[in-house]
Order: sequence, then C-alpha cells, then structure tokens
Amino acid sequence: WSSDVCSSDLVGECKAGWYGLWGEVCLECEEHARGAECPGSEEVHDLIVAQTGWWRTNVTTPTELCHSDRQGRSACPFFQPCSPKEACSGANECSTGYDGERCGKCSKGTHYRINGECKRCPDRPWVLPAAFAGVALLACIGGYFLNKKQTNLAFVAIGIDYLQVMAMFSRVKVQWPPLIKAMFTWMSMFNVNLEITAPECAIPNVAFETKFFFSMLLPIAAGIIFALWFIVSKCKQALSEGSRGAANSSDTIIATSILTMYFIYLYVTRQALDVFNCSPTDPPDGHLYMAGMTDIICFETPSYWLMFPFAVAAVVCYVIGFPVYILWVLRRNFIQVQVDQLLRAADSGKTHTTNPFFAFRIRFHRVYYLFKPGKATFWIVVIIGRKFMVAFASLMFRTTPVFQMAASLLIMFFAFVLQVRHQPYMSVNDKPQVVADHTARYEAGDALQGQLYATIEDHQAQARGG
Repeated sequence: WSSDVCSSDLVGECKAGWYGLWGEVCLECEEHARGAECPGSEEVHDLIVAQTGWWRTNVTTPTELCHSDRQGRSACPFFQPCSPKEACSGANECSTGYDGERCGKCSKGTHYRINGECKRCPDRPWVLPAAFAGVALLACIGGYFLNKKQTNLAFVAIGIDYLQVMAMFSRVKVQWPPLIKAMFTWMSMFNVNLEITAPECAIPNVAFETKFFFSMLLPIAAGIIFALWFIVSKCKQALSEGSRGAANSSDTIIATSILTMYFIYLYVTRQALDVFNCSPTDPPDGHLYMAGMTDIICFETPSYWLMFPFAVAAVVCYVIGFPVYILWVLRRNFIQVQVDQLLRAADSGKTHTTNPFFAFRIRFHRVYYLFKPGKATFWIVVIIGRKFMVAFASLMFRTTPVFQMAASLLIMFFAFVLQVRHQPYMSVNDKPQVVADHTARYEAGDALQGQLYATIEDHQAQARGG
C-alpha cells in the first residue's frame, strides 16, 4: 500500500470518496480500496460497499492485504473483482442467475454455465440432453452405414471442420450481436460441446469437476462401446459369414472409432487445456483462477489438484497422442496410402481384387481420402494442428479478447496460405490430372512411381491368375 493519505491528522468523519472510522486516517478509496463505494461520514461502523463487478471480503488483521493504517482493526475490508464482472450487481449482491462467494457459481436448478456465463435453464431441462443424445446416436449410426458403403463425404467433413473452428469464437469476450452469438453457440454442437445440453438444469448438483471428468472419459467410453461392438460383430459374423466377414467388421469399427476421435478432438483438447488456463482477475488479487472461475484457484483448491493429473494425462494421450498416432500410421504405411489414393484418383481399388491394400483402405481411409497422394500422408495432421492452435489461442488469451482474435486470425491466415500453396484436396475434377501427373512421372523414370505402379500391377496380375 502507498503511504500517501489525504491527511496526517486524525479526523472525525471522512468525506465522500474517502473512508475511515473515528480516530483513523482518511484513505482515498480510488487508490487504497479500488472497487469500493465510499459514501463518507463513517463513525463507528464502516459504510463502504462493493461496486458493481466487485465483491467485498473482510480479512483478519494483521495482513498485507490491508493498509498499514487499518491494521488496528480486527478485520478490514478487501475488494476483489468478479468474473464475469456482470455477475456482481454491487453491495455483495449477485445478478440474476449467479450465486455463491464472488457470485462465482450459477444458481442451482435455474441457471447453467455456458461459455463462462450463467444462462436461464429451459422449462423442460431433460429435452436438451435427450435431443443431444438422439442426434449423436443418429450421427454415429449414419456414419457407420455411410462408412460401410464407402460414401464420399468430403464436403460434410470439410464443413464440420469449419463449424468446429467457428464455434470456438463463442467464448471470446466480444459483444457479438445476439444472433451471431446464438449461431456460435449452436455451432459448438459439432464440437460435442456438452455445455449446450445444460446438465446442471437436469441434475442441479453437477459440478465443474464432474463435467470435466465426463469429458475426459468420452474417448474411453467410445472405445469401450466400439470394443463391445467388435466382440458382438465378430461372434455374429463368424457364425454366419466366416472370417472374412469378421475382418471386414473389425476394419469398419476401427475406421469409425478413428473418425469419432477426430471429431471430438477439439472439445477434449479445449477441456484439457482449461485446467492450465490460469489467469489473474482484473485487477489482480494475488491468485490465479482456472478458466475465469473464481471458485477454482489454480494450484490451491483441492478440486484443482484433483483435475490436474488427469488433465496432464489427457494432454499426453489425447491432445498429443492422437495426432502423433495418426502421423505414425500414415508415414509407416507410406506406400499403402500412396497406392490407395492413386487408385482412388482412377476410380478404382474398391475391391480386394483391384486394391492390394483394400483392408487398409477400409480401416484408415477417413484420415487421408480427401487429399492428393503426395499430401495424403500428413495433411490431416496439419488440420488437427490448426484446430489445436485455435483452441490454444481461445483459452490462453481469454483475458485479452483483441489479442485473442488477432492470434486466431493469424492462425487461420497461415492455414489458408498453406492450403493455397499446397492445394492438398483431391476433388472429382482433380482426379484425371492427378492420374496424368503420376503417369508422366512414372514414364519419366521416377523410382517412387515405379514402385507404386509395380505394386498395383503385381497384385492385379495375381488376382487374375488366382
């Protein structure tokens, strides 16, 4: 605290904008009690209250949080900012929908937290979770059958990637028009954002930690479901179709599981990084708070330490592990990917007879089938990296919206430049040119193209001979 005060004399009453009881030195509120509303004219009881966006706490003296001239009190007022500021309406009263110390929680049963704010619960709280679960189930079933039929859903995959990235801007502390903000919120459904289902409305005692662990368990739960699916399918098909049917089923299940992880990657990444998103309030009060929630102090509260090791494991296994695994699969099977994409460009390779790596196509094609042969072995990791960087910017720069938007724009611009420079996608119109380019390189004596064509010809010759 500064030693500068309004007067060195002890006074009876302090004027408005200053505070101090009888016999105390008057201190200017703006300098020594920021966030306080000081009416003045205090006598034996202090009359200062918290301004809008602030919360008053009485701290026991002696403490460094109090001015040296207030250490004689048994407790002195200390003012802390609320997050979000509109949660506190002043005089330690919470705005509608907020509750608890520093108005850091949403009112149980009536409001739920989404994008850091408390919103009113729907009249029928079970409708949103049920609708979300129904849509997710239909999407999984539809994805399975479309994958089984080898349907080209390039435009759908690209569209979902776009909506996932756009949905991240719903958390930016910018005064979006209501329609735009609502659009961003509903776009987050493509991120499997469980917040839009308002779980706190249906189950009022759901805490943030519960939602965090549920999010971290999503990939594991999906893996268990796919494992049970595999066991049932293998038993059924072994009895009816034999080993080939069982093999086809396992390849399809692996493909669906990878596709599922790809689409929930951004949501799981955001939830895991939230634990490391520790930032001070404005102005700082000496603590770091997780994701702007004043009820969870980083590296101090038990709930934080409960989540921390699981967040570290999630970053290693999900955030880093998934793209590393995909890159390892694609680079390890470099020839398989190149051959399959070359056949795809020629509208061939749809059977075991015409494609030496047909089983590999069924199992892993969703991570490379959109791209030209030369880019197919790594470009999906570039897209995942873009998602990670946008999620990182939206979380780590949460307290500075302008810098956050600038960083996100830079990431998107850099990704755009890469895409224009490399043109990785293989559209229907690109296929004849892709075949022509590879044929020209083969005729020019390119060793790699020679290996690719030799692999295809040898397999097809064996198939004709068999």
